[in-house]
Amino acid sequence: MITRRHALKQSQTALSSNNVCVWCHTRQFLDRATRRYALARPRMGTSVYNKAPSTRDKIYRDKTLNDPERRKMVLKEFQLEAKHRAPMLRAAFSDKILDCNPLMAEEVIALYQEGGLELVMLEKKEISLNTITRIGLVLVGCGFQRSIELGKRMVIDCSAAGDPEATLQIVASTFLNTQTSNDSFHRIMDSVKLSNLRGHLKELAYTSRHPGALSLLGQMLERVGNYTEAVALYKEAVEQSTELSYDTIASNNPTRPVRIPMKAPWNCLGELLLRQGDIAGAKEAFRVGAFKGDDPLTYFFLAELEAKHSSKWLKYMTKAAASGYAEAAFNLGNFYAMEKKKTETIQDRKVLWHLRELDAFGRWKMYYLGDDKTQYSTQTGRTGMAWEWYNVATRLGHKEAGLALAEMARAARNWKFAAETLVFVLSLPQRGMAEEYPSAVKKAAVLKRQWVIEDERAGRSDTKNAFEAYDMSLKLEGSSK
Repeated sequence: MITRRHALKQSQTALSSNNVCVWCHTRQFLDRATRRYALARPRMGTSVYNKAPSTRDKIYRDKTLNDPERRKMVLKEFQLEAKHRAPMLRAAFSDKILDCNPLMAEEVIALYQEGGLELVMLEKKEISLNTITRIGLVLVGCGFQRSIELGKRMVIDCSAAGDPEATLQIVASTFLNTQTSNDSFHRIMDSVKLSNLRGHLKELAYTSRHPGALSLLGQMLERVGNYTEAVALYKEAVEQSTELSYDTIASNNPTRPVRIPMKAPWNCLGELLLRQGDIAGAKEAFRVGAFKGDDPLTYFFLAELEAKHSSKWLKYMTKAAASGYAEAAFNLGNFYAMEKKKTETIQDRKVLWHLRELDAFGRWKMYYLGDDKTQYSTQTGRTGMAWEWYNVATRLGHKEAGLALAEMARAARNWKFAAETLVFVLSLPQRGMAEEYPSAVKKAAVLKRQWVIEDERAGRSDTKNAFEAYDMSLKLEGSSK
């Protein structure tokens, strides 16, 4: 039976009415005060914080410059923020998200704070508009609220200046993203800016035939139940995407910012066709994304449409896992961790031969799977493959895999590594993000209590020490902010 649960996981319930303008739904993202007074003339005595962001910043800067004490305090705050965002800028430069070094990025930020986007473009002519957008996206991921708001304004200004990536990121955040509030731009945008954003997105989609814009418009139409036009836009986006280079379109592109991930058009098309019952069409869309776009998520969807534990399932799932898709790595870990009796029922001879070859490895040595003294352990090939794929998925943030890895390490008497892995499973999600693996967290909480009791009886304190160190790191992080 064909599994659809992963393909349907991210789908959302469509609105019942098909006659509502897509852009009218922007009103639901605006708070009442913004909707009511967005175009109203400011009255005398109005608070600075009710004004437009640019006017608000100018008034705040003027007040700060005229007060030496406030100026000194704000300068210290800016220095502290620069210190904490420096690692993120360095990481973005190292990962090729930014094409300018961190020092140049700080200069751009300082110029923007002083005179806005116009001053940056005047003083730093060698910096492209897209680079400024990406600097803003990096700031959105900072922990300081001032840096987050600054990054949002940079992205909004770059969108108004015509940068396609800025527009797509704002649209994805404002209209499609429901997991986090930190990435949402709508609270500092009035209705005029939203209208301009709509115009730019339509221009990108219908004039420039930009695949990202076509895909986003298709998702918005899909949300209001206009499936026919959504499919047409998705197909156009897939056609345009296959004519572009890999670095421009692939969802696993290392040069793309990951603040607001956008679904590839072939995945949008394939999932919608699956919901409509067109399995052949969905499979063809996923084939395009897998074989032409080299998209790991598409390989995962393609594997789910094959017979479970078949040779094609194993091939596509391995491709997705090796490309960095955590759920695929977790599935491979579960596959290799199966009991031999269950694997004997597999019908595919290639898969059975592969498992028997792994059984021939009687001394598979792995780091961290042994006890605390040797740190090495001799295991069978299947156990070694299961541990390695669980380890890959855990490093990619998959807490279900982390729970399985912790239990394997505990069974191998590696108490310290097991406790540290359990700490990861019980770690708090990123600020503004919902917990993605609540069932794993519940199981880990039970294991924590059980392991602490077992350690006390055995005269150990590995689990207790690991969680005390984690709590201390949280306190230090909170005090630094």
